[in-house]
Amino acid sequence: PDGKDGGGGGWLKAAVSTFQRVVRDLHPFWKLMSGLERAVVLEGAAGDAHRRVAVSRSVSLHVEFPEPLAPLPFTPSNPAITLLGPAGEVTGLETKISAFWAGHPSGTPETDLVGLLESMLGARLPLSSGAGSGSPEADKPICGICYSDILGGISCENPKCDYLFHKECLLEWLQSDQSSRQTFNTWFGVCPYCSDPIVCKTVL
Repeated sequence: PDGKDGGGGGWLKAAVSTFQRVVRDLHPFWKLMSGLERAVVLEGAAGDAHRRVAVSRSVSLHVEFPEPLAPLPFTPSNPAITLLGPAGEVTGLETKISAFWAGHPSGTPETDLVGLLESMLGARLPLSSGAGSGSPEADKPICGICYSDILGGISCENPKCDYLFHKECLLEWLQSDQSSRQTFNTWFGVCPYCSDPIVCKTVL
């Protein structure tokens, strides 16, 4: 404290004022990110500056804003989109995204993040059926690939991941991933979420 403000609290008032301004300036960004809760969110939650959302049974996308203080209008680089999944499917979707932005080089008037993603991909995103509802349905275990209810199934052995998968869904995922390999009736690959090794026997 330098005593110039009579109580030495001027720095604190300035810090609080700066904090309040930043919070106010970030409100549009947080509002946009909260809109993603309508989708099936695989990573990230309220308060996180990024999300990974499901696109299909085998593809997801990671969303973040390099310029969170200026989230609108949407531009080719803000938000930054990274597609994750089998190369063949990802390449096709990347082509759609490039074509979308070729038609909107200066940005798009779209103000809904889910709407933007669906416009870029040319398809509807899977929507969450129980997020935030507080209903027992929201606590049911689901398959990490098709997002439908699951009893049993194959579990990732990484305790920090521990996702469950239908055997058929995991087999399809591994067969579509070029890094997977097959030995007799067993497929060896990586978990779609944490990339730890995972094994699935061929469904007979």
